[in-house]
Amino acid sequence: SSLCGNCTEVCPVRINLHELLLDNRHEAVIQGSSTIAERVAWKAWKMASLNRVMMNMGNGKMKNWVVNKVFKGWSMHRSELDFSQKTFNELWKEKQKK
Repeated sequence: SSLCGNCTEVCPVRINLHELLLDNRHEAVIQGSSTIAERVAWKAWKMASLNRVMMNMGNGKMKNWVVNKVFKGWSMHRSELDFSQKTFNELWKEKQKK
């Protein structure tokens, strides 16, 4: 879930899914439900996401393979992540040329 709150808005029976998701995540953190490997993987994801050089490394195919292997449990109940073949910087530079 992206936690944007849209799930609550579109729920036909008006269940506050957004709050339920937040409560569920909060409980999981308190109970320490995540494994060490999962915590390390998420810290690596955060580090890479905050570093433009790391985000620009590799092409989309390589990123898809790495991320979907590292976070394989994520895609058991969701679709796999699918990176663009071009980085944001590449797309931005192309747009600026026009």
